[in-house]
Amino acid sequence: MTIFRLSSFFVAFWMVSVMSARWLGTTITSHSILYQSPAAFGHDLKLLDTRLSVLANLTREVGDESFPAWSPDGSHLVYFSLQDNQYRLQARDAAGNPLGSLLLVRGGLGYPAWSPDGRSIAYSEERDGQAAIYRVDVTCLTHQADCIPEKLTDYRAELLQWSPDGSQMVFMSNCENNCDLYLLDLSSRSVVQLTNNGLYDAFPSWSPDGKRIVFMSSRRTSFELYLLDLTCASSPGTCEDNLQRLTDNRDFDGFPLWSPDGRRILYSSQRDGDFNLYELDTACLNEQPTSCEQTVRALTSSPASDISPAWSPDGRWIAFVSDNRLAVMPAGGGPIRYLVDGVQPNQALLWQPTMP
Repeated sequence: MTIFRLSSFFVAFWMVSVMSARWLGTTITSHSILYQSPAAFGHDLKLLDTRLSVLANLTREVGDESFPAWSPDGSHLVYFSLQDNQYRLQARDAAGNPLGSLLLVRGGLGYPAWSPDGRSIAYSEERDGQAAIYRVDVTCLTHQADCIPEKLTDYRAELLQWSPDGSQMVFMSNCENNCDLYLLDLSSRSVVQLTNNGLYDAFPSWSPDGKRIVFMSSRRTSFELYLLDLTCASSPGTCEDNLQRLTDNRDFDGFPLWSPDGRRILYSSQRDGDFNLYELDTACLNEQPTSCEQTVRALTSSPASDISPAWSPDGRWIAFVSDNRLAVMPAGGGPIRYLVDGVQPNQALLWQPTMP
């Protein structure tokens, strides 16, 4: 009788799990989301399986773990760690098992960025009073090899973004006074200042073809979205004259993200009083003059603050923070699934790339 009851329990549990997986994840192929969660002495990293609503702690150390970044294949993770008053760039596998680490002189200044080919990691650090961008081979972390990071350029980078082909990086800097955008060519190590207006230009997102970036700027009466064709970098100083304004509503529009297929730009906006998610059709970018404001479409319309959006790697789903809840919805809008509470809104949500 006991065996029968236990067997019945496990069969019932299996059936519920299968049904839950079908309901939550029939079409969700990119299913795990990583985020930072407040802990007793800083932050821990948590991984949520959106299909089964299973939440796991990847880190539990006494200290602070922040600014995580997935490898392109989703098999490894790096982040900045503060343990026992020592800063490190730490690597783990996708199951959360610690691998190697790199001791830092000072804490990292922004998200570490994994190269598209998965072979190196770029990050910004301050040494002897001088901030710079460095690059380190992944094997230095995953196999704890004795490596010396390579300095790329003497800039303080608050945010680094590799180009899709890995030949360039766009980054935010000069944020002590305002914020400007810069482009680093990795072959020549030359840096071109893309924006220079004394105001706040930030959070760039590459187009999938690597030819353009979209970013947010306060250069008018409010934050709006702007587009920049990077061919201007061949003639330094001309980029400011080649900007295209994409939104115009005198309310906050920011944190843009290009969709993986390049057809849409997702962003947060306060144009209806509350923060909600919107998208615009990138077909408008080829029109002269650009008229993207007419293509804007609301994806959410709740009284909550819907911010921190993130595309799934396949472009079919959007994760975001609604007040303090992590939510997921279809990329074109639709039913919203609220998956977990207690999430800080001002952070990046990271979908795990599909593992090989």
